[in-house]
Amino acid sequence: MKDLTVGIFPHYQRTEAKNKAVKLKEVLELANIKVIMRKFEGEGSLDDNLWLEKSSIVVSIGGDGTFLRVARYMASLNSNAHLIGLNTSGSLGFLNCTSTIDQVKKEINNFIKGKFTSSEIQTLKTRLFTEEEKYEGEFINEAFLVRDIQSRLPIFQIKIGKSLLGSFHGEGVILSSSIGSTAQALSAGGSLISHQLYCINLVPFSAHSINIRPILVNPIEKPKVLIKGSKELKLYLFLDGLKIMMAKPPLTMEVSPGSNRIKLLGMNGDNFYKTIRNKLSWGWKKGASGT
Repeated sequence: MKDLTVGIFPHYQRTEAKNKAVKLKEVLELANIKVIMRKFEGEGSLDDNLWLEKSSIVVSIGGDGTFLRVARYMASLNSNAHLIGLNTSGSLGFLNCTSTIDQVKKEINNFIKGKFTSSEIQTLKTRLFTEEEKYEGEFINEAFLVRDIQSRLPIFQIKIGKSLLGSFHGEGVILSSSIGSTAQALSAGGSLISHQLYCINLVPFSAHSINIRPILVNPIEKPKVLIKGSKELKLYLFLDGLKIMMAKPPLTMEVSPGSNRIKLLGMNGDNFYKTIRNKLSWGWKKGASGT
């Protein structure tokens, strides 16, 4: 494949990520593959937009946070490049395809030969309205609406399409994608969801009722969260772990299908199930029979 350029995006604060980035650059250049690497902090960082626009394949080196940061850049530019994640943290990450340079090189070679495995992430869009302002943005993992710790407990009213699902007192509500089901949604009691599904995992956060449970929703049904009450109540909107805004009631938050897609290299259903088996110890105990 002519004019193939691999962009390398390491987590510049992690020594292991920087070391792997340098090593991967050497390995690919020895194979006559053009490489452009985001500079480490303090070295005159490359403009991220320019760097991504030149890349056919993007390698994120770090943890899930680094992967999401790169994916958001790619989505905002409507990039046609393929993204692959190289893990370094050793923590509970689910988005990176591999932890070895050899596997990344193998996936790139498969891409060059046209024999590669590819899948896509489609973003979700959130819209939040108050009497004074409105916000619209897209996310990959989750939208998290949570009360300020000094505010009284709000009542979260949930609508699916035109139907009222119910109401609950609680700390907040998480609306995650299938990709985000292994992040905050999992910690809050949400289901693990195959990355092959495009859905919304609506997870009440610290609901003050044992009857309230997570529910999976089709994005085209545009689930809504409505909050009324005193304007002394403060809530915060987080998208993919980033604080976006503070809002006061009455407010409405709606989640619907997003307009952007991110192509993933070397990522398929097998990666997800293998990660679940290994990281959550769903395999056989050591010494037990079976496969």
